[in-house]
Amino acid sequence: MQSLVKNWQLTNQKLYRDFIFSNFDEAFDFMRIIAYFSKKMNHHPLWINYYNKVEIYISTESKNKITRQDIELAEKINDIFENKKDYLTFLV
Repeated sequence: MQSLVKNWQLTNQKLYRDFIFSNFDEAFDFMRIIAYFSKKMNHHPLWINYYNKVEIYISTESKNKITRQDIELAEKINDIFENKKDYLTFLV
C-alpha cells in the first residue's frame, strides 16, 4: 500500500512514523516544536518518547479514519524534522 505521506506508514488506521535523534534534548525540542503547531491546528498526535526516539501516531479518532487534517499535521512534522534549525526560534 502506498503511503499517504512521505516516510509515514499506515498502521491500525493511524499514520505512524518514528524519529531518532542524537540525545534526549534534541528529541524533546522536536516534540516541543510539534506541540506548538499542533496547538495552532487544534490537532494533537499520540506520541511516545524514550531517550532519543520519538514515535508518532496521527489519526482523527472521531472519524475513525485518516483525514486531511491528519495528513497536514504529518506533512508539517516532516517539515519540522527536515528543517529543525529553522524552527528553533519557536522554543524561545
